[in-house]
Amino acid sequence: MDLIESYARKETRKAREQVNRMFIHAEVVRRYLFPGEGVTEPPHPWEYYPELFSEEAVHYTEQREQVEFADYKVQRRAMFKEYNRRRQQGV
Repeated sequence: MDLIESYARKETRKAREQVNRMFIHAEVVRRYLFPGEGVTEPPHPWEYYPELFSEEAVHYTEQREQVEFADYKVQRRAMFKEYNRRRQQGV
């Protein structure tokens, strides 16, 4: 009896894991095909498995912050250049 119950528990666990994988797969496909309003990025693996991809999430966040800061600096320089141009023209 113990072997049969153990086998049943193991099969139930496998079925639950498969359903979980299929659910996550369907969620990712839905997010790719029908992104929500204001969502511009595709889903990332660390959103679903944070403990497995923690290093990648940190690395991605750092890179994104560097790119955003570089864009911010470029925008500020353009704004100050325009401000100085207008000031020199007397506008």
